[in-house]
Amino acid sequence: QQIEILFRRVPRELNDNAGDVTFALDKLRNAQDIVLNDVERYEEALYDVFIVNQMLVKKYNLRRWSYSWGMVTFFYAVLWLGVLLTGFLLRAENLAIGTSTIWYPALAGGIGGVAAILWDLSWHISVRKDFDRQYMMKYLVSPVMGLVLGGVVYLFTSAGLIAFNLIWGGDGVTLSGGILTVQILLGFATGFRQQVVFELVNVLMQRILAPGDTQAG
Repeated sequence: QQIEILFRRVPRELNDNAGDVTFALDKLRNAQDIVLNDVERYEEALYDVFIVNQMLVKKYNLRRWSYSWGMVTFFYAVLWLGVLLTGFLLRAENLAIGTSTIWYPALAGGIGGVAAILWDLSWHISVRKDFDRQYMMKYLVSPVMGLVLGGVVYLFTSAGLIAFNLIWGGDGVTLSGGILTVQILLGFATGFRQQVVFELVNVLMQRILAPGDTQAG
């Protein structure tokens, strides 16, 4: 009776993945064949039925999380986006943080982090249909890490600009507008693709900290 019920449920509840439907139906067909013709393998049939039940439970949980935790994450991202855009549009001195232009690349990095959340939600809920609440911590820290990485981008690019001015005698005032635009774009890019930045930093640190080759004299 359980197998017959599952035969009706599987095409209806796993219909968004043809591979899962085929796999589950094969398991049920095998279990049914065992129950009818080879009772000595009854435990194998129970195991097959258990696997199919777990697939259905997992699919139910993923759908439920998509419209509960997924919606919470969406509104969290929208809230962050509103705050960051507001900060981006306001004058820095009105927020009592001075006139340092690090404010803008950092905010751009935070906006990139928010964009990454929205893209990830769309991908896992609408395309892959595998949204899992284990992703929540990643989503929570993404805007914060974007702010940090945007500030780091500003520091690195500013160090390069200072070196350019010292060596080539460039006019920092003339270059500042274009450089700031580049810094904002880089801040957004690093906020959106944070893992790439982490991997690059990891490789850089390994090269810096790696012991030098020694030669026997």
